[in-house]
Amino acid sequence: MPETWESVYLRIWDDFRAAQNQGDYPLDVALSPTVDVEKAEETIVAYKEAMKLWLATLDGAPASRVAWSIMSEADHDWWLERVTANEGRERARQWDESANMFGHCQLTSKSFCGYTSVFPAAPTDFAVYQYSVIGSEYSSRPNPEIVNHEATHFYQLGLVSRFPDDTPCWFTEGQATLYGMALYVDPAVSRHASTMRRDSYGDIVRQFQPNSANHSMADWVDVLHRMYQPDVSCGDTQRDFKYAVGLFVWEFLYDAFGPDAMHSFFLQLGDGANFETATNTVLGVPMSDLEVRLAEYLVSVFDRQR
Repeated sequence: MPETWESVYLRIWDDFRAAQNQGDYPLDVALSPTVDVEKAEETIVAYKEAMKLWLATLDGAPASRVAWSIMSEADHDWWLERVTANEGRERARQWDESANMFGHCQLTSKSFCGYTSVFPAAPTDFAVYQYSVIGSEYSSRPNPEIVNHEATHFYQLGLVSRFPDDTPCWFTEGQATLYGMALYVDPAVSRHASTMRRDSYGDIVRQFQPNSANHSMADWVDVLHRMYQPDVSCGDTQRDFKYAVGLFVWEFLYDAFGPDAMHSFFLQLGDGANFETATNTVLGVPMSDLEVRLAEYLVSVFDRQR
């Protein structure tokens, strides 16, 4: 009998394979002057494959368009023009030339990274903007963990232009981390590789919470509470830790409620509900009870790794 996490990952793979008969998600792609066209096309194909899962999830429901800019590490000025045209000059903060930082990524000629943003033109008309760097010396195939992580954000932001202020970091980044991690490698093909990758996220949690093996449910509830304001944006402060905790939280959410209910959750947020209201309405539990159940799962995950 598979463990909870393995069962979740196998179900995600089943859904992913079943969705491959979908058409292509509409991506409005622009390539910079210096990006490797062959590598860019390879990346576009990988994202289109990843987005088939979310097309199946949407089941014909409308989502925002995605405008995608793909560039090399040498295309700062081209990126700046794109951002300014898409969202306005005040949004051009994600590429810090002095520190050579692009979103959360330290840029090199071997980078493969990106970031996503939204810019509402009107309450019912907004766009999702993806900006990706493929380094001039990048030689690998598109990383499925990164591709499926970002594709999940395409889906999320296509439904919810602005997440409500009470949305915890573990929710938005946790889902993206779960799908990126699950679709990194099929446990049915290599359970060992899947387990090793998942364990690396456990190591991140233990790095920031050295006593996590002895955490009580109350301790984990406190950890979850600290992922609301002021760090609800999943900023640089302990960012990897938030993503890692979110991965394990979403294992529970997927197992306990299923992908259809979680899709309904996003639809509620997109319709203007706050996070707590959506929890009550869609999941049928008050936020305080949900946190206790999440904490119970986290205890079970980390207690067994003592």
